This record gives sequence, C-alpha cells and structure tokens, in this order.
Amino acid sequence: NPTDNKQSLTNVVSDQTYKVTATDAKGCTSKETTINVKVNPLPEITDVTVSDICAGGTASLLAQVESTYPAALRANLQYVWEWDEGSSHKTQTVTGGNPQLDITPSATFTGIINGTVKAIDTNGCESSTAFAFSFNVKTLPEIAPSADPVCVGENIVININPDAIGVYTYTVAPQSGAPTGTVSGDVYTVNSIGADGTYKYS
Repeated sequence: NPTDNKQSLTNVVSDQTYKVTATDAKGCTSKETTINVKVNPLPEITDVTVSDICAGGTASLLAQVESTYPAALRANLQYVWEWDEGSSHKTQTVTGGNPQLDITPSATFTGIINGTVKAIDTNGCESSTAFAFSFNVKTLPEIAPSADPVCVGENIVININPDAIGVYTYTVAPQSGAPTGTVSGDVYTVNSIGADGTYKYS
C-alpha cells in the first residue's frame, strides 16, 4: 500500500507479467492493468585473451562474454577498458560490439600492465564485476659488441643485455666472408676475425 503512488519491484531476475489494481481510501478499485516486465541479462565477461609482447610492440586483447548471452544484444555491446602503464592511467571505450582492443605502450615502457574491462548494453545494463587482465612488456635483448680493437685471428665477444631474460637465436647476416661464432650463455663469440669489415648480427 504505497503512499506515493509508486510501487518498486526488487530482485527481479527473469521476465514477469504483473496484474495491478489500485484501491483508494474510499474503497474504489481501478480496473486491472497488465504490466509486462522484460529483464535483460548482464553482459558478464568470462575471459580476456592476451599474450606478452616485446617493448615497442602491440598487445591485442580479446574480451569474451559468457556463451549464453544473446547474440542480438552482443552485437551492440560497448566495452570499457582501463589499464595502468606505469604511473599513467588510461581508458578507452570500444563500441559496435567489437570485443577487441589493441594497446601499444610507449616504446620505452617495460614491465607488467594491469587493467580491467566491462561490457555495457544499449539499455545501460553492465557487467556486475569488471574483469581483470594483465600482460608483460618484455625488455628487448641488446647486442653489445666489444669496443676494443683486435688483431687478425683473434675473437670478438658480443654480450647480450642480461636484463632481457629469454632464449636467443644468433645469426650472421648474409655477407660473403662473414665469420661465424659460438654461443655460450649470454655471450656470442665471433671466431678468428680475418680483416676489417662490417658484420651484422641479430
């Protein structure tokens, strides 16, 4: 018996049909009115697919809404992404039902990027909880050849930046007469330099 001519319906979780009548203080009752209540499901995100990247690269993130969410509503979702790149907080909204976001951190940034994403439908219904994601921006391996001159027949040592943890592949760029080398840990040794020259290694 509300006194402000309004009645709230709480905890409605599925479509419902209500039949409503109103009775005033004099005992007069209105005609019965039928009210159909449509309940839209929340667009819950269940996963974000992303892989670690190297410094200067681009991470492609793909949000996945639960499989039971209606396709007709899925096509119009907007995704609100937020993430931290060091001390910088960033946000971007992607519309049109596109669940993908490409993030390109600054070329000098390395470390972990943490963020969240939530989905919102055209009725304003949104994910009950923002889904958290993270990925690593890895340091690039730096090649540092010895700066000291060598004599004919001696070796040149190339060091790899120890901050760049990983497995490295060493190759000599195609060049006639380029010397080969051997790998040992973070060191690549070019064997028996025979003459001045420019040699490319990656």
